[in-house]
Amino acid sequence: MIKRVADVTLERYHLNELPPRERARIELLSLNDGATRLRIAALRQSNAECAARFPARDLARGIVERLAANHPPSSRSKFIRPLLGVVVAAAVMTLAVWPSLRSSDEREKGSAAGLSIYRDTPSGSELLADNAIARSGDRIRVGYRLAEHGYAVIVSIDGRGVISQHLPANGSQSVEIASDTAQLVDASFELDDAPDIERFFLFSSPSPFTTDTAIGAVRKSGGRANHLTLPSSMRVVTFSLRKEP
Repeated sequence: MIKRVADVTLERYHLNELPPRERARIELLSLNDGATRLRIAALRQSNAECAARFPARDLARGIVERLAANHPPSSRSKFIRPLLGVVVAAAVMTLAVWPSLRSSDEREKGSAAGLSIYRDTPSGSELLADNAIARSGDRIRVGYRLAEHGYAVIVSIDGRGVISQHLPANGSQSVEIASDTAQLVDASFELDDAPDIERFFLFSSPSPFTTDTAIGAVRKSGGRANHLTLPSSMRVVTFSLRKEP
């Protein structure tokens, strides 16, 4: 049984405050544990919603104004000026921590094959949500897992219709994957300036198949998941990034 990660640890992960080794541990855990993955996604979404509704500086100014009302006018300037910076910082931390209280009881409903996409940042890797915004120059790494033992191929198609093969990095045969084991592809890659959508496909099957089977299906469908034509034994999972200039 996977030990539950403390809320404060996920909050520090979200704020890029964890040491590199601990951050890597959380990233691998998010690949293997759906509950952790959902908690991280909920934390990011709720934090964005709270920041939009309650800008930190406005929240801080309201707090300072209420505190200043209890001090005589002669002492307010000395009291408020240093306090404002402290309260702004505190308000930012409040907005970051509060959403975790809402997401702490999230659970994944069942287990299935999945794709996880990470973006490199100056402070570490960022786990992206499906349909997240991405830009030319972003460095991306792909994570994957299967619900049961099988064989897999991962490819992507960009807005110009160019198809890239990620798993295997080279070769024409699918890769054997152990049951329920999360892994990362060997190398990251940089997004180019292709427009619109960058869509990733994880193809899996109980038996080996060729990469041409996956690439041909993507090419024939034009990158549209609901237009894929596949053998009955094959399954597919998709993940999309929305490209901005």
